[in-house]
Amino acid sequence: MELEWDEDKRRAVLTARGVDLADSESVLMDDRALTVEQRRGGETRHVTIGKGPTGRLLTVVWTVRGQRLRIVTAWKSNARERKQYEA
Repeated sequence: MELEWDEDKRRAVLTARGVDLADSESVLMDDRALTVEQRRGGETRHVTIGKGPTGRLLTVVWTVRGQRLRIVTAWKSNARERKQYEA
């Protein structure tokens, strides 16, 4: 599936958190990635913790829209998320 995101949101997340939504592909392809499904506002969203392209753990929120994965947001994984990934 192809990934998509809002370019304005990509720039905002990069500026605020130092995380590029384009790095989400590496996170989603991580063999050890941990994904949890959530219902939010009538939409199913997924939260995935995995390694980005530099090996840094990132948390990515995404949903399926048609034939694409829509990246909602991402951030550097916090201590609790790192512990979940490493378990």
